[in-house]
Amino acid sequence: MIALNTIKAAAAFGLAAAIAPLHASEVFPNKAVRIVVNFGAGGSTDIASRIVAKRMSQELGQPVVVENRPGATGTLGPAYVAKQPADGYTIGLTPFGAMVVGPWMVKVSYKTSDFDYLGAFSKYRFGLVVNADTPYKTIGDILSAGKKSNQPLLFGTPGPATNLIFPMLTRTSGVKFEQVMYKSGTEAALAVVANQVPMSVSVSTEVLSQLQAGKLRLIASVTSTRWPEYPDVPTAKEAGFDALIESFLGMAVPKGTPADRLEKLRAAFKTTMADPSVRDELNRVGMEPAYLDGPTYDQLVEVERQKMGEQIRALGVPLPSQ
Repeated sequence: MIALNTIKAAAAFGLAAAIAPLHASEVFPNKAVRIVVNFGAGGSTDIASRIVAKRMSQELGQPVVVENRPGATGTLGPAYVAKQPADGYTIGLTPFGAMVVGPWMVKVSYKTSDFDYLGAFSKYRFGLVVNADTPYKTIGDILSAGKKSNQPLLFGTPGPATNLIFPMLTRTSGVKFEQVMYKSGTEAALAVVANQVPMSVSVSTEVLSQLQAGKLRLIASVTSTRWPEYPDVPTAKEAGFDALIESFLGMAVPKGTPADRLEKLRAAFKTTMADPSVRDELNRVGMEPAYLDGPTYDQLVEVERQKMGEQIRALGVPLPSQ
């Protein structure tokens, strides 16, 4: 009997020893978490993501590293994230451009329902900028030049959200524009500086230094408010043009991520955005802090996606075959 009990005890100990490493491996996270950014390094989206990643790493107790996957007007990143294991170790940037506008502008392999959202953390401040050597001082100047030209006016762009301004202007003026794609907003802005294209719609952080150096000129804010750095420059709406972009920047993980891991990531994300130093850093780089929780951002993305589809159809923008 003693021998039998000893065998049972040994077996139980062996089973416990075998199970212990499994429980240990379930601690989350126990390795680096990555954030896949859908634009190139150095742009506003990349900079804002790195600010958030640094603070989230403190909350999670593991490195949170940024991985840039630009391409396909900003939709390559979400397409990649949607196919990754739903284990909580891959977070993707889900800006309005890729989630609300992109699926209507280019053929994509993902749906907005393919993700569990952590939430939104910022809003872009967009503006229409031109090379300072051009004669353009207003949107009206650009449209007047376009009406006199036999060729479409070129503009630089990194993604679908900024593309949309120009069909809006075409609808009201008849002037035609043609896009030139770049991997980031910074690249597009530098192309304007180099006179490769005459204009772009850019985020403030991507062009402030060039504006201050006198190489670029801000024609109009294309968000709902003027830029604080240039309070005398009107919004496009104030200038009489129906051209407006309101675009949130959010994060998500692949659909089906375990609930406990999702909630831990959401909690770290929320705490990060409650940190005044994070909000200050975002403001310093021209990004407006704007926290929304995961379920709220999920609902907003879907509502705005449907509204955007109606708007794009009204603009007559060709839709991709899905």
